[in-house]
Amino acid sequence: LNTFITDAIKTFFITAVIVSILIPIMMWIIDYFGDNFVYYLWIFISLFLLLLMWLAPNVIMPCFYKFDTLDEEKHCKDDKTKGLKGALDGLAEGLKFPLRKIFVMDGSKRSSHSNAFQYGFCSNKRIVLFDTLLNQMTKEEIVSVMCHELGHWKYSHTLKGLLITEV
Repeated sequence: LNTFITDAIKTFFITAVIVSILIPIMMWIIDYFGDNFVYYLWIFISLFLLLLMWLAPNVIMPCFYKFDTLDEEKHCKDDKTKGLKGALDGLAEGLKFPLRKIFVMDGSKRSSHSNAFQYGFCSNKRIVLFDTLLNQMTKEEIVSVMCHELGHWKYSHTLKGLLITEV
């Protein structure tokens, strides 16, 4: 219950900050550009979406979750996950995925669901593994999950989704 309440409070304040910045700018665009506001509002919202793609994992998510750099000794204590960092580095290298860091996120604080994702722009890509994934799966299974996630990168699904959203 404590986590739920603190998450609700954090969500309220983060939303309040974002809305208090967005609404005045949007109102100014509508007022300043008159009948042509739609095009300028669209450009502004598109740029804001790009900013949000950076803000979400780098600023907003750390308000709710703890991110640790993957450490074999700390996070891969079981024999079933030994060598995980090397396996993920090898996968990224084989796909020419410009991996900068691998993080472990304390997802178990809020759920037993296991997940992973990749994020970042250009040559600054990162992988995030939920701690539940490390507890529930073997090294080979985790690499399989990351094959799926890196497939989204390889086939530009994020970019395509963004373009579809823009249209």
